[in-house]
Amino acid sequence: MKTPLRVQKSNVHQNIVANVRDLGLKKQITQERLALEANLNRAYIGYIELDERKSSVVTLVKLVKVLGVKIRELFLFD
Repeated sequence: MKTPLRVQKSNVHQNIVANVRDLGLKKQITQERLALEANLNRAYIGYIELDERKSSVVTLVKLVKVLGVKIRELFLFD
């Protein structure tokens, strides 16, 4: 049985991933461009957006720099 804390962590990561994807779409930044400018592999960006890989804080900082937002915007959940 999963603990409530694990479920909560999973939901947080899914919300962060959704925010990365939504911000990229709003700013019309492709996965390829995001990866190139963040010095990451394009496939890795896809894995992040599909929630198949967990992003480190360092990776999130790279992504927000390219997206031109503050890191707190990734943590704004409805």
